[in-house]
Amino acid sequence: MGTTLLSLLDPKEPRRTKIESVDAVVDFTPGNLYDIACVPGTIAQWDILFGLLDHGTRSAIISAHSHIPWHNFKGDKTNIDLFRVDSLTNLIFLVQNLDFSPYKLVILDDFHSLYQFALTNLRDRRRSETQRYKRDANGHRKDQQSPSRKLQLVIQSLLLLLSNECQKHDLIVITTGKMVNMSQRFFSKSRPASTQEEEEDTSVLQQIMVPILPLNGPWSGQYAKRLVLYKDWVKDGNQAGLDKSLTIVDYIQLMEKNQMRVCPQFLCIASNNGERTLQSGWW
Repeated sequence: MGTTLLSLLDPKEPRRTKIESVDAVVDFTPGNLYDIACVPGTIAQWDILFGLLDHGTRSAIISAHSHIPWHNFKGDKTNIDLFRVDSLTNLIFLVQNLDFSPYKLVILDDFHSLYQFALTNLRDRRRSETQRYKRDANGHRKDQQSPSRKLQLVIQSLLLLLSNECQKHDLIVITTGKMVNMSQRFFSKSRPASTQEEEEDTSVLQQIMVPILPLNGPWSGQYAKRLVLYKDWVKDGNQAGLDKSLTIVDYIQLMEKNQMRVCPQFLCIASNNGERTLQSGWW
């Protein structure tokens, strides 16, 4: 039966992760591109990915990472094609030549690291090479795009290609990666006790973890939603984070009674009409 205009307008059934709290917030809908970033050392992203893979349809994993915890997968591995890449160049070549039509789900595992390695190599080359500038007929220096900016445009073009494949073949593509530490300093001016005293500049250095592939990059519009995964304490099944009013003894007692435990948690980031919305939960 041919595809009609009405069938294209019909709402598409999202693919479920089989994690209720995630499915309540994130709709992995065919035709869209998604991203999952997690803290180093965790494999919580595979809880979500294995749930999405276990649907009896053909899927593909393009992996830059050597370890996939298959012992946690309860589905049929024969429905999954595995490709290995070790550089961003190899990934681009594979994506440009891969036939996406047989698949309903494609996962680019550790995609962020390929971007990070390429960016690091560019910076190392710039340090070792003499900077040369192009000049016009009058000898004035021409404006040139930096190598890092060119790399961003390459990533943007790659994600645009993947987004087009999603819509063309009605499939879901998910990129994954790790997070890194980012430092930011906040400045504030302290109010002097008297008018004769000078104002003293004070600053606070904050370190947070952010995805290797920045949330506000030129590719942000390509993603339907992005997930950030981490772990935190959950108390009594309804309160996340630590309660500052409790002592260490209270925490130990709660853990002994199984009223407090560490759970994988997620932050879902979606951009709608230029506005960013955040939703969170745990499982």
